[in-house]
Amino acid sequence: MAAHATALLAAGSSGRMGIPKQLVLLHGQPLCRYAALAILRGGDVTDKYTVVVPPGAVGRDIAAVLADLPFTAVVHPKPEQGLLSSFQVAAQALSETLDTLTFALADMPFVTPSTYRALREAFRRTGAPLIGTRYGAATHAVQAPPLLLHARLLPELLELPAADTGPRALIERYRHQATFIDRPDDELTDVDTPDILARLHSLPRRGEH
Repeated sequence: MAAHATALLAAGSSGRMGIPKQLVLLHGQPLCRYAALAILRGGDVTDKYTVVVPPGAVGRDIAAVLADLPFTAVVHPKPEQGLLSSFQVAAQALSETLDTLTFALADMPFVTPSTYRALREAFRRTGAPLIGTRYGAATHAVQAPPLLLHARLLPELLELPAADTGPRALIERYRHQATFIDRPDDELTDVDTPDILARLHSLPRRGEH
């Protein structure tokens, strides 16, 4: 059976939120737990799970919030280097033992377990080295995590120059070989500001799929 892991990227600085958004409460639950639970419910029993956290108290608090879940915490020593560096920290920690690796963001609480299952199914069906996610109507779709990579792409991921985005250069490099799954645009919501958080509090708690 192919070895797979999912890395939950939770080392961001939360500059627009003003406080660590990974730990803010949405309907009484820390934000990072929404993504963590969806990952687990969309995974297989043999999967490995890691969470990339910042150094210091915030990282320890995130690890504590997920302590009852099978996530291994990996400390990113310099999260100020940008989002891509979190992808690279995860890949470096896991790449030697994997066939495929999925990357997910801790501030996207509405990505469902079925999205993670769809990524895996697309890889099993196509064998594509890169499986991406698109949200919304095809003509206006937004590409965003989660993202699944075959392990053979991870050395190239590690060589990318620092950027405060995901691995766009790698996605473009392999776009002609990639497969994309299409998901509802409401899964795309990321919690970056207090206004977004307040709006989400006013909505009913969503079910799981």
